[in-house]
Amino acid sequence: MRLLADENIPILAIELLRRNGHDVLAIAVSTPSICDDDVMLIGSSLFPVGKG
Repeated sequence: MRLLADENIPILAIELLRRNGHDVLAIAVSTPSICDDDVMLIGSSLFPVGKG
């Protein structure tokens, strides 16, 4: 499963998800301190709703 983890998600939780086979993009690692609107843009570009 592909997941987008905002900065409030603990790194240990992200690592556990990854060890269990999930594809997790961690905002805290990839683009720390970005605004919520930018998080939503990343999420909507990586996980488009209604397509698939």
